Amino acid sequence: MPIRTIATKMPVLFITAAMLLTGCGNTAPAATAHANAAAAAFVPPKDRSPFPVPGQKPDTPITAYVGKYPHDAVGGVMFFDRTDVSNALMTAVPDAGIRGHFGEVRGPEKAIFARGNKVGATGCDAQDCSGRNWTFLVDPAEGASEACYHDTATMGDSSRWFTNGAPFMRQGQCPTA
Repeated sequence: MPIRTIATKMPVLFITAAMLLTGCGNTAPAATAHANAAAAAFVPPKDRSPFPVPGQKPDTPITAYVGKYPHDAVGGVMFFDRTDVSNALMTAVPDAGIRGHFGEVRGPEKAIFARGNKVGATGCDAQDCSGRNWTFLVDPAEGASEACYHDTATMGDSSRWFTNGAPFMRQGQCPTA
């Protein structure tokens, strides 16, 4: 290539290289502002009730969980992951914040128990088991359920009970077994 051709293309090469090295057209501040605005406007999706695959029903009766812990899988499925239990909990407790306590491991796990014709699970806060605790009871025959949530700091000696989505207060803490 003749020197004259190289000399005429040299400024274009330098300008292109300088633009690439300096980040010409860098939109980081605008992109960051857009990302921040998107994050501020984010609304988490609503909980949806689970539904079984058509034609599939749990092979394991809910009573098989009695004596096991909520996070022990029976037939490959944990207690709160069962479609019938999950739907019953969502029906009983419409408040997602309170409902979130029931499936979490926050303190020492307690075994699932039978109370009359109902199967129940209970849990508590590891730092204050008597101050914050919860219980969920479901009737396997009818699918009816009730849930109890207790927080001494906000409720004193009462607990909030939920039956079919309707909350009401009752004296005392949630039952444990």
